[in-house]
Parts: sequence; structure tokens; C-alpha cells
Amino acid sequence: MDELIDAGDRRMPPAPARPGGFIILTSGTTGLPKGAPRTKVSPLASAMIVDRIPFPRKGSVVIVSPIFHSTGFGMWTVATALGNKTVLLRRFDAGYMSTGDMGRIDEHGLLHIDGRDDDMIVSGGENVYPLEIENLLAARPDIDEVSVVGVADEEFGKRLRAYIVPAPGATVDDAEIKAYVKANLARYKVPRDVVVLDELPRNATGKVLRRVLEEMD
Repeated sequence: MDELIDAGDRRMPPAPARPGGFIILTSGTTGLPKGAPRTKVSPLASAMIVDRIPFPRKGSVVIVSPIFHSTGFGMWTVATALGNKTVLLRRFDAGYMSTGDMGRIDEHGLLHIDGRDDDMIVSGGENVYPLEIENLLAARPDIDEVSVVGVADEEFGKRLRAYIVPAPGATVDDAEIKAYVKANLARYKVPRDVVVLDELPRNATGKVLRRVLEEMD
């Protein structure tokens, strides 16, 4: 991790043009998650906590709880607001914790999640994150659901295959889908195959089973 940081851009990232959003994962669910987005984003949430608890300022804070759950996330938010260095306890990469998410910071200082590192597809030497293609296609009114996976290819190692569930009453033309992706994304992100399904395979919690799609003929 230190080598990755050293190899990165030394310039400070730009200040965010607007407040970003957060996602907190919880455990113990038995069905599809039902998001409860906040309608108003404000730093006053941190101010209320700091007003009642004497947290240290501009020092170091050790967080044991996972930051993707409420307790650890709350500690991390307060520590950051007070200018503290956050130390995460982990059995590997002391001081850092890998979440497996891949992202980038744009010119406005906002973080964009491109996808999971284990979902990345290497096709012809290019790194492709399916989420970008899926988001593009899912925004179309004629597509109900979509999942993009990598399948074995003799020439490129992996090629992109898009599994699409059309919207009720809609039809999907594979040539038009490919042309649409090509017009909006880089050429190497265009799916070679487009397969229409009645539904995507999912587990009990609603997660798409990519491995099942990868093994489909």
C-alpha cells in the first residue's frame, strides 16, 4: 500500500465542489436492502457529536470497528472532521484497510466508485470495470436489468458479454446495444456478446450471481 501511495500523484486532490454522500452497510438482513437516503447533507451531524464528547484534535485515533458499519463510520467521520490521523487495526497492511473498491477522484474533488477489484475484467490488456457499462445500459428505458461479465476468449483472454433483461414490452437489438456503448464509452468497453434473458440469476439476498453468468454458454 505504501508503494502504491508513493507512486501516486503528490498533488493534493481538489476540494469537493459539493458535499458527497455515504453508504453504510448493515448485517443481519434477510431480504433485499431498502435504501434510506438522507434528503439533506450537512456537517452539523459531526458538530453535534463533538459538542457532547471530548474527542482529541489533530492527533491520532485508533478505530477497531469496521468503518463500513455505523460505529466505526461515526468514529471515522468525527476523527476526520477534527483533523486526526486515523489508524485502522488490521492483520495485514498495518495502518490501512482494503475495502476492495476501486475508484477515482474527478476534477471537482468527488470520489467515483468504478467497481470492485475482483469484478475487474482484463480484456486484451485493458482493465474494464463492468459497473460503468452496466450503469450506462441500465439508464435506458428499454432495459430492465443488465449484468456485464468476462468470458474466456482465445485472442483477448477475456471478452465482454452483456446479459440483458428487456423492459416489459421492449425488444433489444444486439447491434444497436453495441453501437450505443461505443458512442458513449471507449471502444474496448463494448460488449462482444449481447444475450437476452428473462431474468438474472440471483442469490437469496438479491445479489446477481456473476459466476453463474460467466459459466453460461
